[in-house]
Amino acid sequence: MVASVTSVGGVNRGSEFADFVRGAVPSGSFSEWLVTQGFNTLSRIISGVSGDQLPANSLAALESLTTAKTTLFNQTYPEGLADTACGDRPPLAENGVYYYSWSGTGQLTNMFDISDYPLSLTGLVFNDNNDGLVSRCSSHLGRVIKDNYNMNHLDEVNQTVGIVSWFETNPITVYRRHINRLSRQGL
Repeated sequence: MVASVTSVGGVNRGSEFADFVRGAVPSGSFSEWLVTQGFNTLSRIISGVSGDQLPANSLAALESLTTAKTTLFNQTYPEGLADTACGDRPPLAENGVYYYSWSGTGQLTNMFDISDYPLSLTGLVFNDNNDGLVSRCSSHLGRVIKDNYNMNHLDEVNQTVGIVSWFETNPITVYRRHINRLSRQGL
């Protein structure tokens, strides 16, 4: 019943930031509890602003984004993944589903966006170009539309009241183009 999957800044091969946090914060420690409470609170705020009150489990989310856990996931569900970490592939996978992806490699994209500053710090743990939370290569799934927009992880979903780079394609335009691409394919 799924015709197409589009990954936007997706953690398709793990996040070095999740690996870093998981390695720096000992399991079962007070610091783990404290970090979990902080991220659960942030999640509840985001859910509240969005109009939803969904349960949050930041520790489980963090675990699922590590390289080890995404590798296990990908062994069970390899559809859409290229043969190499930074590879590209035709959009149509063996299961009949079209896979696409796009992402950014910016962190400081607009000086008025308060989310840029924390993302510029989290981006320091990566060994590859990244959007502050996901590396360029990890974002690849199916046909890569583009992997180096000057967008950070939150710009890619037009968060922080739409404050994005003045010198890059607006993410809304990227979404519209992709909707048109899928429509032309009859999806």
